Amino acid sequence: MRTPATTIRPLCESDFAGFCKLNTNSQVRQFLGGLRAQDQLRAAFADRLSQTSELHFTIIDIASTEMIGLVSVAQYHEAGQFELSYQLLPAYWGCGIAYRSSTEIFRYALKKGIETVVAETQVANQRSRRLLERLGMEESGSLVRFGADQAVYKLSLTLQSRRKATGLKPPSDP
Repeated sequence: MRTPATTIRPLCESDFAGFCKLNTNSQVRQFLGGLRAQDQLRAAFADRLSQTSELHFTIIDIASTEMIGLVSVAQYHEAGQFELSYQLLPAYWGCGIAYRSSTEIFRYALKKGIETVVAETQVANQRSRRLLERLGMEESGSLVRFGADQAVYKLSLTLQSRRKATGLKPPSDP
C-alpha cells in the first residue's frame, strides 16, 4: 500500500529496531501505557509477528526509507471486534500520515472481510481523538482501562465504502 509520502507493508523481522524506537519514545508512549522495558520488547515484537490473522503493518517514509510508524487492525479486548491502532514518530505528527495510513488499512481490512473497526484512546489524548473523528469514527462508549479514562470509537467500514462510492463524505473527511 502507498500514500503520497509513505509505503505501508506487512511487519517483518527486520522492523525490530524501528519497533524498539517507537516503544522507547516517551512522546509516542505517553498515552499508550508508558515506555516499554528493553527486556519486554523482543517478546512484544515476536507476539505481533506471530499474529497471522491480524493486520500489522509498518509505515515507511518514502524519502528516507526509514520506518516511522506502525498501523494495525487487530483483535480488540472485546472478543470478535477489531481495533485500529497506530504509532508514529513525533517528527511525523501533524503531516496527515496517520490519517492516510489508517484510511489505507481500512480499505485493506474491508477486503479481508472486516466490516467494523473500533479504536480506544485515552480521553486526554486529544490529538488521537481528533484523528479518529476525522476518519469518520464516532464515539460509542467510555471505560476505564490501564488506570485511565478511555473513549471508544467505532466505524462501519461498509458504510464508509458506500460513502466513498457515492461521493458522500462525512463532514470531517477532507
